[in-house]
Amino acid sequence: MLTVNQHRWHTPNGNEIERDVVERPESVLVLPVGQKQNVMLIEEYDLGAGAWQLTLPGGKITDSTPDGIRRQADIELREETGYRAGSWRSFSTSIVILAISLIRFTCL
Repeated sequence: MLTVNQHRWHTPNGNEIERDVVERPESVLVLPVGQKQNVMLIEEYDLGAGAWQLTLPGGKITDSTPDGIRRQADIELREETGYRAGSWRSFSTSIVILAISLIRFTCL
């Protein structure tokens, strides 16, 4: 589910900026690195962009505990690549603002 919130900011010179921000559910991204240090990407068709794109495996988190995030990462990796991880290492939890989208994700 997406949520749209209206945000207002004041710039250093006093101008007010108002934006509608689309907030997506918290998600996990997996950076699969193979034994030969190769990175595996998924090729997906992005309907909005009208083009095929390379992306990382990932998906929406339903349990935001560390164990829940790791389980979801494992599920996404298996569903999208058919592979299972030999080991897991968390390297980033980020909040990213892309244009008018607010995305919180954890990379494993």
